[in-house]
Amino acid sequence: MSQLRLIHASDFHLGVKRPGHLRADRFSDFAENMHAIAREAIRRNVDLVIIAGDVFHSPRPSNKALYEFARFLNTLITKGIHVVVVRGNHDASTVITRRGVLDAFEEIASTKTSSAKCFHYMPRIGSRIIYTNSGSRIRVVSLPYIKPVAKAGEDIVEAIEETKRQALEAVAREAEKGGDEDFKILVAHVTLAGASLGSERIFASHMLEPRFELDELSKMGFDYIALGHVHKWQKWQLAGGIYACYSGSIERVDFSEADEEKGFIFIEGTEGGFKPRFLKLDVRPMVRKKMSLRDKGPLYVNSLLSSLKGLTGALVKLIVEVDEESRTRFEASRVVEVARRLGVFDIYIDVIVRERSILASIQSRLYKSVIEAFVDYIKAQRLRPDFEKRVIETGLKLLEEYLRG
Repeated sequence: MSQLRLIHASDFHLGVKRPGHLRADRFSDFAENMHAIAREAIRRNVDLVIIAGDVFHSPRPSNKALYEFARFLNTLITKGIHVVVVRGNHDASTVITRRGVLDAFEEIASTKTSSAKCFHYMPRIGSRIIYTNSGSRIRVVSLPYIKPVAKAGEDIVEAIEETKRQALEAVAREAEKGGDEDFKILVAHVTLAGASLGSERIFASHMLEPRFELDELSKMGFDYIALGHVHKWQKWQLAGGIYACYSGSIERVDFSEADEEKGFIFIEGTEGGFKPRFLKLDVRPMVRKKMSLRDKGPLYVNSLLSSLKGLTGALVKLIVEVDEESRTRFEASRVVEVARRLGVFDIYIDVIVRERSILASIQSRLYKSVIEAFVDYIKAQRLRPDFEKRVIETGLKLLEEYLRG
C-alpha cells in the first residue's frame, strides 16, 4: 500500500512590514518559524513540503529574505524532500507573464542535479508528477492566485465570474490527466466561500476576487486540498472523507490576528485516506489594550503602566482615549520608556482625543452620516444584487469597527 507523509504550510510573508507604527524589526520571527518547519519536515521524515503561496510579502523581496528562503530550500532538497510552491498574490507580479524571483529558483531546479530537481514552482494552473523517496507517485495540481481583469466596458462582477469559470475548467482538465498516480493533491491560493476571514482586511484583499465553492473543487477526485491565502487555520471534511485545509500564516502578520494560533499541517496519507493534523508554532504575543483617561486622575496613568507588566516579548497596541484635560497629563514617551524597561518587544500607541460634553451627539451624527453615505454610494454603482449585498455587509462591518473605536 502506498504511503505519503507531507507538510502543508502557506503565507510565510517574509519581509512583511511592521504592523502600525512599530519600530521593531520582526523579520526573524517569520524566518525562524519557516526554518522550524524545515526541521520538523526532516524529523518527521516527510516526502513533500507544500507551500500554498505567499513565500514573500513583496514581488521584490530583500536580499535577506532571498537568502533565508534559499537556506530553507537547501535544508530540505539536500535531504531529498520535495518542495512545491504555488504563486500567491504577494510574492509575484500581478502580471502573470512577468518572471519573478521564484522563477529563478525554478530555473536552478531544471538542472540535472538530483537534489535541485526536488523544487517545484508552479506560477500557473498546471500539474506535475512527483516521485518521492518512499516510492509514491503524486500528481500535484496548482491553482495559483489569479487576479480578474475586466475588459473595456465589462462589469467587474462578470469578469470575476468569468475568471472563476475558466480557472475551474483548467483545473478540471489537469485533474483528469494521467490516472496511474498514487495520490492527487490540489494546491490553491484562493478564497473559499464560507471561509472564516476573521478581522483581516476583507474589503481590500478578498472582495474583488473569485470565491470558490468547496463542492466545485471536491468533485475533481483530489485526495487532499491544500489551501493558502486566508491567514486563519481551518479544516473541512468533504464527502468521501477528503479534507480541505487552510494552514494559515506561520506568524501573526498584524493585530487583527492577535488571537489566532499559527502553525502548519502534518499529514499522513494512505490509499485509505489522509489524516491532517495542525501543529502549532511559537509566535510573537500580540496584545491589544484599550483605556480611557477621561475623567480619571493622575494616578490612573500609573495603573495603566502597571498593566504592562507580564507582557515581556509582546507586541502591544495601546488605544488611549483622552479629553483636552487628561491629554496634558498623558505622556506617550513615558509609556514607551516604561514598556521597554518591562521587556515589551514594542508598543504602538494610538491617542484618541474626544470632547466630554458633545461626544455622544457628534459620534451619533458622524456614524449615521458616514453609514448612509457609504450605502448610497454602493447602491449608485448598480452592482449585481448578491454582490452589492456582500459589499455593503462587509463595508458596514469595517466602518462600525472603525467608528466605534
